[in-house]
Amino acid sequence: MTICLRSWLTKPSTRLGKDVAYSTAGLEHLVGCMPGNMWARWSLLPAFDMQHGRAGTLLAWFDHVSLIRSVFETQPGEDWLRVIDSHWFENTKLVRTNPKTVVWAPDQLDEVDAINLWTHLHDRERERSQAQFGIREEPPQVVISHNQWVNFRYATTYEKTLELCAELGVDYMFVDPPWEHMEAFRSTLE
Repeated sequence: MTICLRSWLTKPSTRLGKDVAYSTAGLEHLVGCMPGNMWARWSLLPAFDMQHGRAGTLLAWFDHVSLIRSVFETQPGEDWLRVIDSHWFENTKLVRTNPKTVVWAPDQLDEVDAINLWTHLHDRERERSQAQFGIREEPPQVVISHNQWVNFRYATTYEKTLELCAELGVDYMFVDPPWEHMEAFRSTLE
């Protein structure tokens, strides 16, 4: 089956089988393993789940935006995908489980139809979440991001990115907090 899951660590569409290890928490590559990575829905992970294959199409979505963090994973030899959703109640005033709707259709989708359906669901979820919080649609913003974890020099690392932002008329430039990882901190201290 193919999972459609656009996140910052995964390709938009990934074919899974019994010989494939897959994890949004980085567990399939132990060298890059990041323990505790349960990514937030509506930010680093989409608000919905989508899988498709010969048996049909499976979709799942939550009824409203809430503090949910999730991991998707499978290991070699398994013919299933685990979706682990954790509701983080300690940061909310109201404690209740957010219902999750799961639907299956026998329809087989090709790659183009799958990405089109994913995009439609993504747009629908954006509209629903904006309505939940009363957020108006605004003109698109242009954002450039720059992450640098080696050879980091606070005074000079972002110079070319700033020049590019100015040239393109970028609205925002995003940089990782520069001392959030030890390599940048060590380089700066040196």
